Amino acid sequence: MTANESQFERPIPPNAVCAQCGGRHTTLKWHCLTGNGDHPRRFLLCDGCAERIKATAQAAQRSSTPSPSMSEAEMQQETRRQKAFERLGTDNPICVCCGETDWRCMELHHVEGKDHGKTLVCVCRNCHRKLSHMQKDHTQSARLGKPPTNIESIGKLLQGLADFLIMLAEKLWEYGAYLIEQASAPKPKVKPVRP
Repeated sequence: MTANESQFERPIPPNAVCAQCGGRHTTLKWHCLTGNGDHPRRFLLCDGCAERIKATAQAAQRSSTPSPSMSEAEMQQETRRQKAFERLGTDNPICVCCGETDWRCMELHHVEGKDHGKTLVCVCRNCHRKLSHMQKDHTQSARLGKPPTNIESIGKLLQGLADFLIMLAEKLWEYGAYLIEQASAPKPKVKPVRP
């Protein structure tokens, strides 16, 4: 709270006390105090309390210097992060294959291949390499050098989706095996707690 210098010409009740210290003083005066976003309020304060409130407010103003701005390196990293979010089309990228969430690892994968469609999926770099390698085994078009037909694009989309399902099936297999191992592992003995 800050004590405003303006005082109000209102009568002071005969048994009034200082709103801060509760003491009965002969030097009580009306002071206007404002808080964080509050409307000004009038309080009866003795001279000592009014000075302490004013000094506390001034000290708070001096100590509330703005936090240091971002360093140049932090600014550059934030710029790269925002550009990655724009490129990926989301502020919360996640690899649809393995669940990776680090924005620095994310890329967009063309499910049908670049030449056959525009369906993009966010994946991490490791999964992207695996999926791109799997695309090399897709059925090749007999119409090399010509734009793909709708049927060819749909076929490539289905093969790309199958690649995702194969990778997902591998992850599910691994996770299932992990759960079975955890279930069959001997449980550590817990000593009873004595009261």
